[in-house]
Amino acid sequence: MRKTIISAVAAAALTAVLCPALSAQSTIQFNPEPLTGNRALGISVGVVTKQLTQGDIKMPWMYLDYLTGDSKAKQSAALQVGLTWSPEFRYGIGLQTGLFYEMSYQSKTMGTEGISVSGSLSDHNLSIPLRVQWRYEIVPDWSVFVYTGPSFDIGVGGKFKQSAEAMGESVATEESIYDPEYGFKRFNMLWGVGAGVRWKFLQLRIGGDWGLLNINRLDEKVTLSKPLHVTLSYLF
Repeated sequence: MRKTIISAVAAAALTAVLCPALSAQSTIQFNPEPLTGNRALGISVGVVTKQLTQGDIKMPWMYLDYLTGDSKAKQSAALQVGLTWSPEFRYGIGLQTGLFYEMSYQSKTMGTEGISVSGSLSDHNLSIPLRVQWRYEIVPDWSVFVYTGPSFDIGVGGKFKQSAEAMGESVATEESIYDPEYGFKRFNMLWGVGAGVRWKFLQLRIGGDWGLLNINRLDEKVTLSKPLHVTLSYLF
């Protein structure tokens, strides 16, 4: 009888200790659901660096200074603006897509012995990412996220303009960088990875995209990558 009473008391004590612990453990989740601040649509502005790779040679997308030897930079910057859309499904897993416009420009003027030569290079591009994203909420209104996946670029317009003046006469030429015979191809596919942080309606994203396709119409393979992009978004 005494052993039975002791066993019953021990069981009751064990239950009193374990039940609150199990109850508390059941409220702990890997990623609270639903996440607060799940704003999917936003407007973005950022800076993108672009780089051409041909074998072991790396040069900026806006390459006038590189060709003339005035700069050894291997990347050039482009302005990026657009709409971002990141719908989420469960536990912070979702998509990252949108439509972004990118603009690149460079101009250069050289002169010697009465001859003046100037040139400009411009490009207008549309970028459509289609990536997988996972967002983790550290505390309410503060979260971090990572992403990976492809993006698709379409060159909508690019010009190389050149003019020369000598002895009072001037000659100007203009050609498309997407010339169907010897220019770059308009379509490019890239693979990107990156991460970011979100606070309420503001989001900062940092990452890079690397070109998967040959964009050169000639024999030598040339790829176009975006080694770094930094984007600030306002989410609705």
